[in-house]
Amino acid sequence: MKVLIRFAMLVVIAISAADARADDFVKPTVTAEIRLVDGFNDVATIGGTLRIVKAFVGTLTAHGYETYTSYLLPEKSGSAWQHVLIDLPDEDFPDFRTEESADSTVQAIAVYRERNGAVYVVQAAKSGLKAPDLYLKAAHVTFKVFRFNGNADVARFNQVAMFQSAAAYEDANDAITKEFFRK
Repeated sequence: MKVLIRFAMLVVIAISAADARADDFVKPTVTAEIRLVDGFNDVATIGGTLRIVKAFVGTLTAHGYETYTSYLLPEKSGSAWQHVLIDLPDEDFPDFRTEESADSTVQAIAVYRERNGAVYVVQAAKSGLKAPDLYLKAAHVTFKVFRFNGNADVARFNQVAMFQSAAAYEDANDAITKEFFRK
């Protein structure tokens, strides 16, 4: 019986801690955004320096992608770099990416830093539509917010919040600009 009670308490605590919603999330100011350039970007954070490599992936269709691959740089030159994965419920993903069509951006990425040095990535993705409407029509956007854990041994971006936009947008970049960051 004691084991069952302890297990139930752990489940309740885990659900409460992991289920951050819009009501719990404090939107960052627009001045917290880190504008990344194509190529590598060194970003100071808790636990060291992240090197975020922004690169374009071309295709033979009207679609394209930008990838954002992150590495935690070692303290000493010549030491191993730590690839920072995205910790998802069913798998670890190697990088963040945008999804762009000829008509709109379906998934957009922004990076920001809080005053305490914590680095976050927000992924904004249109939801509720299928192609071709996904590319052509306005839809609500799902924001997923990931925080760099600062762990040099198992470096990860962990999801800390997920919520939907109040308005519908044709382009996910507009949702980040108009709804995610506070002015």
